[in-house]
Amino acid sequence: CGGAQSCLNTFGGHLCVPRALCRRPYTPHPRSNGTCVCPGGVPGCAPRPRWLLHRFLAIPQIPDVPAGIFQLQHP
Repeated sequence: CGGAQSCLNTFGGHLCVPRALCRRPYTPHPRSNGTCVCPGGVPGCAPRPRWLLHRFLAIPQIPDVPAGIFQLQHP
């Protein structure tokens, strides 16, 4: 993968994904890898969640994967 990409193991291969996970109006958090923040004074941030956290999960190939993988939190 190139310098602006991360390499993910796909069990027998690999996948190159961009490191820049934050899309406008979100910006990367300076001290937390994989966290995007929508600054309070930026237009368009008011109706959006303040934080987005990106986490990569390895899900084993088993028949009964739990359904509760994603979590939404509201203060």
